[in-house]
Amino acid sequence: MKKFILFLLISILAIATIACSESKPSTEKPTSENGINIQKPSSENEIREKPQGDPKAVIEEYYTYLESGEYADAYNLLSEELRQDTDLESFSLWNRLLAQTSPETTYVFTLTEEKEEADLDNVGFPYINTFEINKSWFEAYTAEAKTYDTQEYVLAEYNQWKVYRLKEDCNVKAKIASNYNTLGMMYS
Repeated sequence: MKKFILFLLISILAIATIACSESKPSTEKPTSENGINIQKPSSENEIREKPQGDPKAVIEEYYTYLESGEYADAYNLLSEELRQDTDLESFSLWNRLLAQTSPETTYVFTLTEEKEEADLDNVGFPYINTFEINKSWFEAYTAEAKTYDTQEYVLAEYNQWKVYRLKEDCNVKAKIASNYNTLGMMYS
C-alpha cells in the first residue's frame, strides 16, 4: 500500500511540474538579443513591397545621426542582418572613437544602381539601391585632409529602407582596436 501511495504521489507531482512549466504565448514584441524591436512581416507580400520614401534620404539621415552623436538612431537604420552581428554598445563606441580620430567629415552620396531581387553577402533582398559615398575628413593624427570612396547600400527590409554595408567592411571589433591605436598615437 505504501508503494502505491508513493507511486501515486510521485506521478501527481510529475504531472503538476510539467503542467506548470509549459510556457504561455508571449504578448511582447519580439526583440533581437540587442534589445531592438524586430518587425517581422505579416505576409510574403509585405516582404516584396517597395518601401515608401527616398532611399537617399535614409542614408543621409544615417550619416547625420552619426555626425551628431545619435548612435542609437543610426543603429536603428541599419539592416537587421548587420544588427545581428554588432551590438549597439560596440557600434556606438566605434563611432565615438571615429569622431575623435577623424573629425570634420563630409559626405557626398551618389546613387549608382537600383536593383530588384539581388543578393548581398548571400542574403536575398527584394530592392537594393547602391550608393557611392565620397568621404572627406581631417585626420587628427597626421593633421592631413583625407578622402575615401566607398560603396554602401539602402535596401528593402520588412517594408522599410535600411542601410547595409558588406560584412567584410563591418568588422566593428577590429575597427575599435584600430581607432584605439590611432587615438593612442595621437597622444603619445
